[in-house]
Amino acid sequence: FMQGTMLLGDMPQCVPRAWGCRTALISLLLACVSAGTSVSAPFEPTATLPSLLQFNNGTTVTTAVQWAARRDELKTLTQEHILGTLPPVEQYPKFLHASLKNASSASKDGVEWAYVDLTFDANGTTVTFTIELIWRGDESAALPIILTQWSSFIRASSFVATCTRTHNYLHTTRTRSLLLFWPPPYPYLIFWSLHQFGCISPPWSHVFLSRVLLYLFLSGMMASDLSEPVLGHAPDHRDWGVVGVQRGYLLALYPGADTRDASGDFRNAYPDATFHKILARAFVASRVLDFLCQQPPNVAGLTLPAIDTSRVAITGHSRNGKQSIIAAAFDERITAVVGSSPGTPISAPIRFSSPDFNGETVNFVSPSRDWWLPSVKEYFGRENEIPADGHMILALIAPRHAMLATARSDSEGDVTFAGEQNVLACRDVWALLGAPAALRVHYREGRHHGFVDPQVYFDWFDVAANAPGTASLFPQLDLPHAFDWAGWAEKHPAAKPPPSTTPLPQRVAWLLGGESVDMAVAPGAVGGTVFGASYCESGPVGSEWDYKAALMMHDSFTSCSRKNCTRPMTRLSLAIGAYITASLFVPCADTSCKEIKAPLPVVIFLHGFAYQLGFTGIYGLYSGSDTGLISGLVQGAGVAVLAFDMPGHGSRQTEGAANFYRRYPAGSMLGAMVGDVVSALDAIHCAHPGSSSLPECDDGASHTGTYPALNVPPLDENRVILLGYSLGAIVGLHAAALFPKRIAGVAAFGGWSPMRDGANATATGGVQLLSHTHGLIPRLGFFDNNSVEGTTRMPLSAVPYDYDELIAAIAPTETFLYSPLRNRFANAASVATAATKASAAWGGKKDAFTFMQPDAPSDFRGDEVDTAVEWVDAVLSRSHESKDS
Repeated sequence: FMQGTMLLGDMPQCVPRAWGCRTALISLLLACVSAGTSVSAPFEPTATLPSLLQFNNGTTVTTAVQWAARRDELKTLTQEHILGTLPPVEQYPKFLHASLKNASSASKDGVEWAYVDLTFDANGTTVTFTIELIWRGDESAALPIILTQWSSFIRASSFVATCTRTHNYLHTTRTRSLLLFWPPPYPYLIFWSLHQFGCISPPWSHVFLSRVLLYLFLSGMMASDLSEPVLGHAPDHRDWGVVGVQRGYLLALYPGADTRDASGDFRNAYPDATFHKILARAFVASRVLDFLCQQPPNVAGLTLPAIDTSRVAITGHSRNGKQSIIAAAFDERITAVVGSSPGTPISAPIRFSSPDFNGETVNFVSPSRDWWLPSVKEYFGRENEIPADGHMILALIAPRHAMLATARSDSEGDVTFAGEQNVLACRDVWALLGAPAALRVHYREGRHHGFVDPQVYFDWFDVAANAPGTASLFPQLDLPHAFDWAGWAEKHPAAKPPPSTTPLPQRVAWLLGGESVDMAVAPGAVGGTVFGASYCESGPVGSEWDYKAALMMHDSFTSCSRKNCTRPMTRLSLAIGAYITASLFVPCADTSCKEIKAPLPVVIFLHGFAYQLGFTGIYGLYSGSDTGLISGLVQGAGVAVLAFDMPGHGSRQTEGAANFYRRYPAGSMLGAMVGDVVSALDAIHCAHPGSSSLPECDDGASHTGTYPALNVPPLDENRVILLGYSLGAIVGLHAAALFPKRIAGVAAFGGWSPMRDGANATATGGVQLLSHTHGLIPRLGFFDNNSVEGTTRMPLSAVPYDYDELIAAIAPTETFLYSPLRNRFANAASVATAATKASAAWGGKKDAFTFMQPDAPSDFRGDEVDTAVEWVDAVLSRSHESKDS
């Protein structure tokens, strides 16, 4: 077996008998299988996730026995390129003994707890760490294990209290047990623990705190012989574990988190192993199982309950969610796992976490965090070149039960689309092993830390155990972004594209799924009511029903550290087109905008493939800092910015490919996105001086105090600029080419690459990135240079138009193409050729066309944002001078 693989001779007692027998068979056959896979082919960069069911030498995996060999390859790949290497199995720590630190019980509800020191011989070094065990002493059956990370500041607990709290947003009332403590000299922490647990709410009550301390005093707690202050509930997963205790689990909290971390001792004991912090913490979880899987676990002075070692679950959130998935991947004793918002690279693979996807990026997880190998950062801008990715780690868990639990609006890099791509890549492995229902995605509302319901996680653990009444839970994969191109193509046979002599708008319309431009941009563009009503999903700033504004962070663009950011900024909400919530950022002190007299120029910002957040961005992307685009434009350049989430993104995730093509089977998402731009242009038209009385600008509402009339400052429809990044660049160029007279300029940052060029398609994604992966233009999927005569496939040369022609159609409008040489989704040479060819359309107005190809990856921050703001400022200055002349 490869390094880090569990040998049959070391098979721990927690492994169920059936799994051990299967491993025995595999051990007999693996040498033959591996002999045919020993020679690896050179890794070829790939825009999509590398195949899981293909050996390094290209051989296809078709059996469970072959998968066992492939699994070892994946272990090696992920350790070599992401995680760092584990110690050799024969050098794994040897469990020596466990000793009781302290323990207690509460007769009221039967909860018992114990602090136990575990001691190991790790490569000749003695390592000891403390775990906390909590269980209900009144359970008669053997208890399954729930592992989670313990990050409370200091040890121990003292008594059990029960609090009942009604969570209005969940419409449930729960009675919870928690541990309270005497923690001198930290009296406020006890109160804070109660607040975090949901037993009390601000404002913090000194009276309540004094009563708690009086209770402790009267109960003799202050006289307890404790060697150091103790605190139980902290910002960790103890309260999740208590849910498990309520449901009959033995909770084992281990020190594998930021504030309590035993992983460093093991890393020091194995200097030749390169495992970094996240994998090392997962290694600590396995050492806890070394103790719990004894029959029975022996601790002098402590009687532990009977333990069901065939049911071992683990969960954790964010970076602890990362290690939970990794622990399950490398320790087959774990039978079920929920990774809660693990992010990059575990649930959100590196390939789909770059800036194009508004992800955590390998740059964010810098070597100073010590999570992964430092070499991971070197793949920034060339993520398609890394030989390993997160789906390989997830696949190691198959066929055991694994769930990715993610927030729809995660603001810290757990990209929903990336998680779906991970699961789509892995589901064939689970199917091969006969357990397709053991892999699921669970979506919750809210952001990274919001709306977590651990009860759902324990429902999943019950499903893994075939508990009664769980058969109907989690019936299918929930994949709102996924597009089944093959299924779509069966219902929409390939049609012959229009000839090159057909006017460009009609050829574009055909590819976007319409017989005319108007049909192609439907359902995005609508007739009739085109201007925003005062009532929309984001609502006025500060309103109690401003749910999506708070959820999507639409009000976070309020500061700017640029030198020229001298103006205030206010956000206004309005509905455009077919009830699309948009945000209008204006240089106003408040929503009245009384100081605005002259019409404001407008930038329509079109975001990238930011599936989970839309236009709002993460970690400063687009927001109010020195890298912020919107704040730089509004507070610096003094323009208005109109931004909205495109279909399938941010607050419109339910309009993703799965639902979109069910509702509009003949259309295209790209067409709808262009239609949304048209609706935005219509809204600006209605805010232009003198337009408000036009019939098309009537919102049809009778305004009241509850729903007041929308107060939008005057906007200049003659000075509108489209500015798009990545996906937004593709949308902006199409909109500008189809409606050039309605804009004053268009800027495209990255995103596009000539469609007829099939070179490096595996590395860049080619046209299938748009037709299959993102489902933007389904008809593009019929074009393939590997097409065979007589089939429905057509050569790429038959694509009815390409970007050189599309861009030329924008002339003489101001156009800026910013295409970094290291944009991994583009063929740089073909981009340059297309831009040069298109530039001829500007004739004597060469100054109105700018093409830049800096030697950099595509990263819409810092210098790129500065360049965008400066270009917008220059274009508007020229348009103002032209208007004056």
